[in-house]
Amino acid sequence: MKLLQDLWTHLKEWSDWGMKDWIKARYRSHNRNYCSTVNNGCLMKPFVDRQTKYMNLQKAARQERAAEERNFMKNFNPIQRSVKILQDSEKT
Repeated sequence: MKLLQDLWTHLKEWSDWGMKDWIKARYRSHNRNYCSTVNNGCLMKPFVDRQTKYMNLQKAARQERAAEERNFMKNFNPIQRSVKILQDSEKT
């Protein structure tokens, strides 16, 4: 019985709404739907795509720098370098 009374009160309240109230309700529901599409990514997709592309480029650049550094360290031998410097200085 309480449920029916609450439902009746709710319906009566709606019937008492004026045009301004209905416009406000429509605006709020439209705003809520717009916000939910933004949060779902519909409107954010171009931004996310641009960010993803940028992050992938940054990752590729980091990997390239790391490969160059690994190559340098693999070929670097301080003793051999010191010997070469001494040999070059003896020639002059």
